[in-house]
Amino acid sequence: SGGIAAGEIVATIEQLDDDSYRYTLKNQTEEAVTFDFTSGQRYDFALYNENDEQVFLFSSVSTYTQALGEETIKQAEELSYEFDVPQLDLAAGTYKIEAWLTPKQGPAYPVETEYTIQ
Repeated sequence: SGGIAAGEIVATIEQLDDDSYRYTLKNQTEEAVTFDFTSGQRYDFALYNENDEQVFLFSSVSTYTQALGEETIKQAEELSYEFDVPQLDLAAGTYKIEAWLTPKQGPAYPVETEYTIQ
C-alpha cells in the first residue's frame, strides 16, 4: 500500500541545569493529537536508585485541581513541561529519572535519563 508512513509521538527528556529538566512530546504524526486528563496533572516523574527502587514520586507530594482537561499537540508541534528535582536526602550516586504523561487513556510516553548526586 502506498501513502505516507504514519509518524509517532516522540518523547524526550533533557537536563536544563543541575536540577531542572524538560519533558517534551513532539507530534510527528500527520494530524493533531489530543490527550484527555482527569485532573490538573499533566505529567509525573520519579527517581529510582541503582537497585531500581523508587525513592521519589512527584505526584505523591503534589496536589492537583480536580478538573477535566485536555491538551492538543498539532502536527509537527510539541508540548513540554519543565520540572525541578527537589533537594532530597539521598546518598551520593547515580539515579534514574523517569518522566511520563498522565492522560486518562492511551500511552504514557515514558522517558528516562541519568541523575547524579555528588
